[in-house]
Amino acid sequence: MALSKKGSGKIVVDGHEFRWRARGDAGRIHLILWPVENVYAKVTATLGYHSCAVARGEGGYCFLDQVVITNRVVRQIILSCGVERILGYDGTISMGAIENIFDIRRLVRGLY
Repeated sequence: MALSKKGSGKIVVDGHEFRWRARGDAGRIHLILWPVENVYAKVTATLGYHSCAVARGEGGYCFLDQVVITNRVVRQIILSCGVERILGYDGTISMGAIENIFDIRRLVRGLY
């Protein structure tokens, strides 16, 4: 079953179009990407926010400098997994935590 394009990003790697979507929760960013030409293949990955907590008021915190998922991050995931592997796969490739394929210090950070 194909995933909806609504709310997804688009990237072309080695002439193949991929779509991707990132969603955050309390502790991690969850990423799913899929090739447009193979509706059965998906890649999932997670990434921590790698932010710093700043105290706000009584017992409250604000998290600053959170990692932002960009096309550059998605491209690196696709290349690490392998374009041909993704295109030829029928099912979900779970990469788990992907901190080991990036230099976390070089990722784009959200500003407040």
